[in-house]
Amino acid sequence: MPAKKMEGGCFLVKLLLLEFLLITGTAIPNANNRRNWYSDHFYVGGTVLYGPDTRFSALEERILMVQNSTWADHDNKDFEALLSFKDGITADPMQSLSTWTSSNSENVCLWNGVWCRKHTHRVVAIILPQLKLQGTISPFIGSLSLLHTLNLSQNYFTGWIPPQLGQLKALRILDLSQNLVMGSIPKHLGDCTHLQWVDLSQNDLSGMIPVSLGNCTQLRHISLQENILVGIPTEFGRLKMLEELDLSYNLLKSEIPADLGNCSSLKTLLLGNELTGYIPPELGNLKELRKLALEGPGNLTGSIPVAIGNCSNLIYLDLGNNEIEGPIPMSIFKLSLSTFSLVSNGMEGRLPEAVFNMTTFTFLNLGNNSYRGAIPESIAMLTNLVFLNLGTNRLTGSIPQGIANLTLLQELYLDTNNLAGTLTNATGKLQSLKNFVLHSNSLNGSIPFSIGELKNLVYLDFHSNDFSGFIPDSIGSLVSLQTLDVSYNQLTGQIPQSIGNCSNLVHLDLGNNEIKGPLPMSIFQLPLSILSLVSNGMEGRLPEAIFNMTTLTTLILGNNSYRGTIPESIGMLTNLVILNLGTNRLTGGIPQGIASLTLLQELYLDSNNLTGTLTNATGKFQSLKVLVLHSNSLNGSIPFGIGELKNLVYLDFHSNNFSGFIPDSIGSLVSLQRFDASYNQLTGQIPQSIGNCGNLIYLDLGNNEIKGPPPMSIFRLPLSVLSLVSNGMEGRLPEAVFNMTTLAFLNLGNNSYRGTIPESFGMLTNLYFLNLGTNRLTGCIPPGIANLTLLQYLYLDNNNLTGTLTNAIGKLQSLKLLFLQSNSLTGSIPFSISELKNLLYLDFHNNSFLGYIPESIGNLVSLLMLDVSNNFLTGKIPTTLVNCTALKKLKLSNNFSGDLDLNFSSFIEVFSVHSNKFSGTLPASLANCTHLQLLDFSRNRLTGEFPPGLLADCQELRVLSLGSNELEGRIPLWITNLTSLQVLDLSNNKFSGRIPSHLKDLEGFRNSESSEVTGSTLYEEITLVTKGNEYTYTYLLKANIVLDLSYNNLSGEIPESIGNLSSMRLLNLSGNHLEGRIPTSLGQISTLEQLDLSQNNLSGQIPEELSNLSFLADFKVSFNNLCGHIPGGTQFSSFDESSYQGNPPCLCDNRFAFRKCHKNVSLVSPSEEGEKSVWSRVDEYVSVMGVGLGLGIGFGGTLSLIVWWGELGHWIRVLRRRGFYRVADSQSYSSSLNYSPHFSFQTSTSTSASSSASGC
Repeated sequence: MPAKKMEGGCFLVKLLLLEFLLITGTAIPNANNRRNWYSDHFYVGGTVLYGPDTRFSALEERILMVQNSTWADHDNKDFEALLSFKDGITADPMQSLSTWTSSNSENVCLWNGVWCRKHTHRVVAIILPQLKLQGTISPFIGSLSLLHTLNLSQNYFTGWIPPQLGQLKALRILDLSQNLVMGSIPKHLGDCTHLQWVDLSQNDLSGMIPVSLGNCTQLRHISLQENILVGIPTEFGRLKMLEELDLSYNLLKSEIPADLGNCSSLKTLLLGNELTGYIPPELGNLKELRKLALEGPGNLTGSIPVAIGNCSNLIYLDLGNNEIEGPIPMSIFKLSLSTFSLVSNGMEGRLPEAVFNMTTFTFLNLGNNSYRGAIPESIAMLTNLVFLNLGTNRLTGSIPQGIANLTLLQELYLDTNNLAGTLTNATGKLQSLKNFVLHSNSLNGSIPFSIGELKNLVYLDFHSNDFSGFIPDSIGSLVSLQTLDVSYNQLTGQIPQSIGNCSNLVHLDLGNNEIKGPLPMSIFQLPLSILSLVSNGMEGRLPEAIFNMTTLTTLILGNNSYRGTIPESIGMLTNLVILNLGTNRLTGGIPQGIASLTLLQELYLDSNNLTGTLTNATGKFQSLKVLVLHSNSLNGSIPFGIGELKNLVYLDFHSNNFSGFIPDSIGSLVSLQRFDASYNQLTGQIPQSIGNCGNLIYLDLGNNEIKGPPPMSIFRLPLSVLSLVSNGMEGRLPEAVFNMTTLAFLNLGNNSYRGTIPESFGMLTNLYFLNLGTNRLTGCIPPGIANLTLLQYLYLDNNNLTGTLTNAIGKLQSLKLLFLQSNSLTGSIPFSISELKNLLYLDFHNNSFLGYIPESIGNLVSLLMLDVSNNFLTGKIPTTLVNCTALKKLKLSNNFSGDLDLNFSSFIEVFSVHSNKFSGTLPASLANCTHLQLLDFSRNRLTGEFPPGLLADCQELRVLSLGSNELEGRIPLWITNLTSLQVLDLSNNKFSGRIPSHLKDLEGFRNSESSEVTGSTLYEEITLVTKGNEYTYTYLLKANIVLDLSYNNLSGEIPESIGNLSSMRLLNLSGNHLEGRIPTSLGQISTLEQLDLSQNNLSGQIPEELSNLSFLADFKVSFNNLCGHIPGGTQFSSFDESSYQGNPPCLCDNRFAFRKCHKNVSLVSPSEEGEKSVWSRVDEYVSVMGVGLGLGIGFGGTLSLIVWWGELGHWIRVLRRRGFYRVADSQSYSSSLNYSPHFSFQTSTSTSASSSASGC
């Protein structure tokens, strides 16, 4: 009984307190946090509580209900207003308002959520939170004239806040938070002058915050966060009693009113979102302020006011995500802050040392600024830290050892800096750590074994560093770990078996390392959702067990060396959203089981060796957004079922063997943004239905066999990229294409378009890439081209364009590449070309340009290549070219004259000025061009000797062509230092002396790349790869190794060491004064295809070793003093008598009528016999017995003698002849060796099977 009496007494006390509050309107007790006061002091559902931890007992509730039942006389207006409120409710799933009926009018004060005054029975509170009510708030609620409290929070009310709430003059508490209310806050709320608590947070309210709220001077709490409200009323400065103001997560777009500094009771000020201007110093007047949050996203500028340090009670300061600059004022460091955030501002300089004296810090966030320098060791003093973020700065040095003292630390972010050094085992002391983020630094060494001591670790991210070595076995101790990302490092070895102990691991990314070996079986027991091993050294077959990991949503095994087929069991991974098996060595077809992956959104099987066809089962991937199958050998047609992939955004089939038509169903892919089917064998026309792909912005059908005009529907698409390059397109350029103003990339090159370029193409003002090259276009370049001011790449080459290039070209200020070669353009090169300051590549070769190269060409300081060869340009090379310091390729073959003594770019790689009229000596400035790879000064009028050591430092030089000049002197020995040299052409000059034996040291002539390159591999080229298409400028094949010293005054013997040049394909020593025997070592040059030793004084036999040259296609030894048998078999059987003409008859081969071999033929040539008498040579031509008979007979002998003398005279004249060896301009050796015509020599028309086999 005493206990029951005590319970009754407690109830009466509580009841009296409630009655006092509601009747007298006593002010709500102050709230020091963001919890709602009323939720701490009212218990919804018919009971009342005073404190947050107190509840009425069942007995107390029964007593209260009995008392309430005696309140029979209620106000009829209140009754009608409540029923009108209920009428606005459209859904009451919890039946919370089931008692609100007209039949229950006697008990209004007992209705759920309704509170009345004891004596008057008038409604003073409606408290209905968290009841899932739906509907609108009735305006009749404004009739409840004594209403003190309205709490409808955490429901689903929609519509507007009724302005009639302004009639509630007694209203103290208004809570409509967490609903779906929209519209503006009614200004009439300002008439509720007794308001103390307003919470309208987490709705869809918009418009200006009403200034009338400034009239409610008793307000203590305003919470309007998470709406779409604008502006901060300066009138809030009148609210002297305001303790909490929360306007965060709106669209305020307002300055902070300085008048807020008058709110002297303010303890919490949360304004964080889209603020502008400065932080007003007046906020320093808020002595009671404990929490200040001005975080963005915002545009607060300037520095932190020193006056903020006057807020002596401040413990929470968040100024993050703004544009604040300048040093942190020292006054801030005198505060007792526990939370301090300046994340994502413009802070610079070193980390302020004073920060690390703030031992009260538990939360410090200085990330995403521009702090530099090292992290000081004094960080060890912040022993209360729970959260530390210094990430995304410019910090350097190593991670200080003192950080190990922060034993309470739970989250550590040092990512995206320039930190270096190693992680030590001291890391293991951070026992409380849950998030450890160090990615995007330059940390090296191994991952410490002590990492396994961080038992609470949940998130570990070390990606994009330089960690090496093995993943430590201790990783298996991290039993709480959920995410492990160590991708983009240099880790090696295998994945440890212990990783299977990380039983909570759901995200594992080890990609872009050097991990090898099979996966441990334990990894397949993990509940992984994400597994990435991309770009490692994984080999062998795809592990079968991986296809039992049914929890996987992302599986990335691309860019490894997995081989074999994709197993059918892949169909078991039914939760997969992303699958990447691309860039491996997988073979076979795409398994049918893959159609079971109905949740798949991204599928990458590209860059393998997959074969077979795509079936209509492909259409089962209803969720697929990305399908990438490029660079395989898939064939057959693109299936009609592709049209069922309604969600497809990205479709890439390029570089396969697909054939047939593009299916009409492609038009069903209404979400498609990118379609690439280039480099296949597609035929037919582009289907009209493609115009239904209304979101398509990228279309590449290049390098197929598509014909016919594009459908008109294609021109209505919002395309940014359109490529039809290298197809069978014919007719005129479609006019409609030039109305596609969204185009940035247009490639119609290498088709058969004819006619003129229409003027309307000037409408494509967004173009940065235009290729109309390699067509049959005629007419002029239209002036409208000047409108394409964003254009960076312009290809109009290989057409039949005529007319002049006007100064309008200078308006293309963004141009990087201008290719107009191989047209019939005339006139002069316009002066305005110099205005193209960004130009990198300029090619005008094979046109009919006249006049001079303008001096203004020197303004193109970024120019990498200039080719104006094969025009009709004259004059001298502009001296201003020396300003083009980046120039790498210069080609000027025309009718230029003058000397070449200019200081060209030291970066120049290709320097070709052949076929001009340059005179003077070789320019000494070439010694500075140490990056030269090709130097061609042939067919000019250069004189003099090689300057000493001219090109000795040009170790990258591959081609040296100085033929057809008037150079003299000896071949310099420094040429043998050119270890990369593969073509040496000194022909048709006046060089004298011996062939240096040191030529054997030319490494480039010994180490052929011919076995490593194909017939289409180019040595000198400009290759621009844009969206997968290559544009190549050709000069010389790497495989061509040529030595041409012909038509000089060289003498002496051919050095035996020349046979060491074992990769040579052409050797021409003709037209000199060489003597002695042909070196047998030439038979060691197995790659030799052309050998010309004619018109010398060579003697002896043709070495039998030359018959080993199985690729020899052209052989000349004519007009020498050779004797003996011509080697038989192999290639020699294909050479005719012209190869040997002009030698003594003792050079014999029974295949030739005039060179029959006799039994007693001498193997010694006349030159080796010395000064023999005429009679001593008789038996070389006639038999001794024949001579005896002639002398005996008389007349017969005399006749024989006359005949013999005539033959002898003819033979002597032959010895003195020198044959004519013409340098061919039109007939080119390049037809077989594919190198430039000005290296060409007239060759024999004989061919052989072996020469064909060599690819020539």
